[in-house]
Amino acid sequence: MTNNTEFSRILSKIDASLERLEASLIDNTPFGHRWVDQHEICRLLKVTTRTLKTYREQGLIPYSRIGGKVFFRLCDIEEQLTHNLAARKGKEKQIRAESFEE
Repeated sequence: MTNNTEFSRILSKIDASLERLEASLIDNTPFGHRWVDQHEICRLLKVTTRTLKTYREQGLIPYSRIGGKVFFRLCDIEEQLTHNLAARKGKEKQIRAESFEE
């Protein structure tokens, strides 16, 4: 029974440490460099956690993992969205230019 008590105590300390670390990552940085967890990113992007995992696996968005929890910087997400928007605008301009040439 002592082992279970000791294990529970250690687990509680680890949880408390992770909570403090998470709070410092999120609350003490400028907004653009703020770290948020995957649930917040899913809510912001309006995607499922599975879709977000696919984006991570494909290397579409950078992330960091602490323990079993995944974090993203808001500035990295914004940069990726801007990059994709710029690429799409360039393709649209090219298509419009080609249709005017005919």
